[in-house]
Amino acid sequence: MSDSTTIQTAELRQTRLQAGMYGRCVECHRDIADRRLRLRPHAFVMRCQACEERREQLRGRAAGVALRRGRFSPYSSVVSA
Repeated sequence: MSDSTTIQTAELRQTRLQAGMYGRCVECHRDIADRRLRLRPHAFVMRCQACEERREQLRGRAAGVALRRGRFSPYSSVVSA
């Protein structure tokens, strides 16, 4: 995670805490299970498990489509020598 991403995440966390929204899913607005929040205390959990799983499935499908269209490389982060 880059420094700017870390700062943005910290600012978002602070804003959600101040607004009383920490522990609520940003997608469905339902409470996030206490167990999920406790299992990831170092992370800023923003979605309930169901919404996070749905998001990961959609991202996986988007990557698959891009791969089939030749616009995605699983090695894009590898620097050639």
